[in-house]
Amino acid sequence: MLNQRYRTALLLVLSLICFECAHAGYLENVKFRIVDEATQEPLKNRELNICRFVFFELKLGAPSPYLNKGAPWYITSVVTDGNGVFVLDLSAVKETHIVVEPGKPYNVTGFTRTSDLAGTKSADHIRVAGNIYDLRNGMVKIITGSGETEEKPFTEILLSAKKLDNELYGESRVVMLQFQQALRDSKWDEALGYCSDNVKSKANDYNSTEAFFRDVVPVEEIASLQQIQTSGGRYDRQGQQVEFHCFLRIPAANSEKAVSWGWTVGESNKGWVIDFETTPLQKRIEKETNRLSREAELAQARIEQLKKGIKFHLTALSKEFVIGQPMLFCVEMTNVSNSPIETDLTSHVMVNNPMVVKGPDGKVIPYVDTSYQTMARSEVIQPGETVALAAEYDVTSQYRIIEPGRYTFKFNCFTPSNVVEIDVKPGELSPADSIVESLLKILPEGWGYTRRVVSRKPTPENPSDKFVSVQLIGEGAKKGEGGGIFVNIHIYLTENEVTVEPDEFAGQLWGRCKWGPVYVRAYDVKLLWPDYREQIIKALDIKEVKSD
Repeated sequence: MLNQRYRTALLLVLSLICFECAHAGYLENVKFRIVDEATQEPLKNRELNICRFVFFELKLGAPSPYLNKGAPWYITSVVTDGNGVFVLDLSAVKETHIVVEPGKPYNVTGFTRTSDLAGTKSADHIRVAGNIYDLRNGMVKIITGSGETEEKPFTEILLSAKKLDNELYGESRVVMLQFQQALRDSKWDEALGYCSDNVKSKANDYNSTEAFFRDVVPVEEIASLQQIQTSGGRYDRQGQQVEFHCFLRIPAANSEKAVSWGWTVGESNKGWVIDFETTPLQKRIEKETNRLSREAELAQARIEQLKKGIKFHLTALSKEFVIGQPMLFCVEMTNVSNSPIETDLTSHVMVNNPMVVKGPDGKVIPYVDTSYQTMARSEVIQPGETVALAAEYDVTSQYRIIEPGRYTFKFNCFTPSNVVEIDVKPGELSPADSIVESLLKILPEGWGYTRRVVSRKPTPENPSDKFVSVQLIGEGAKKGEGGGIFVNIHIYLTENEVTVEPDEFAGQLWGRCKWGPVYVRAYDVKLLWPDYREQIIKALDIKEVKSD
């Protein structure tokens, strides 16, 4: 009897294993098709690199890191057929965010192995934009912009790749590199052979081709370029780029600013040719230097006019200043001159460290908000007119004020405002400051951070009216610069459940802390901070922790 039961159980286990192995075959041959985003033409017979997503901040013109097959993020390579179709074996791939690198002239594309718009990890699903493919059942859920859904069978997963604008590729790249190499090798006639008829005609006015290039072209600067930068160009009626504008910066004597020199590579009836202005280089530099100097003089005169004609005034609005509560100011600007003054300060001035705040110890309180790109809008201020730059500016939204005591506040522009001294009373830290203080206890030495509180309109899916966003920035990797090692933490201030839309935040739900649900996304953080996840979970006391 025992042997019979043993044999029955063994057969059951073996049958389950065989079923799962057979059923898991859907991951071994996942069919994709990749097309040009604009034309929908398939990318035929093209090698694609399949890589794990890694965040990079590349300098203009730098090659794609996903072309490097020796990199740790590289997974495999495939070649498309004549219909742009390729097959991937995903059974052993554990990565969630996958990049597909088609090479120039196309930008990278890719997909995530997630089962919904909130980014829930799933080996059985693939998400491409608003399409969620169920690999196990062969169905795709199509989610429209209005939120409506449609399900239908699929046989292949469609990827689209966008053609890069202003990226040299194909024959245009070959001609540019051959022109550059000819200059490096002092092969002047060969270099001229790549140029337009207009350039060749001008070269005939010189005693030699070398004399022409030395007089007109920054030869050494072009020859030394590691990457040729492009900016803009010209397109044909089919949207294909037929001319690339290239540029470089040339140091100018007796000037702090460099001078821009440009040239083009464009398609003609003779193929791709190099073209540029044939004015003597030194003459161009002198002309441009004079223009830049004049602009600097006008800008300085403008600042002096504003210093004499504009007065800033800072007024405290809150009845009392208490730790953890908003600390409101009104910032006003008055034209004290006898003439109208045009200024763009009214549209963007209260960001990017606009104040000087000193604490009880006399030390400057750091600005902790993120950096912002702004768009200036000019406005004319009449004599005697006063305008509010900020009617209710909360200084705690941008500065770390967590200790009671006597503080000084000053609006800091080209000319400072009056100084306001205020006694800040003790109080309970705000959620934003409490979150930051918890994280600062575990932040590795040399790391930085930014913090901002974002107000939002509540929705049924997300009833919170604000969230706290904290970015922990890796050592030497300042925001907006190279490095790209950081952690983004979003905490929605609500006791209710939250469904985050993909355009609002694409991070992974880690769980819930005392202030609300915690969403996190991280880029290469383990390189500098191997146990960051465990430390953040402990520091914020995150409950209901989701699996990594």
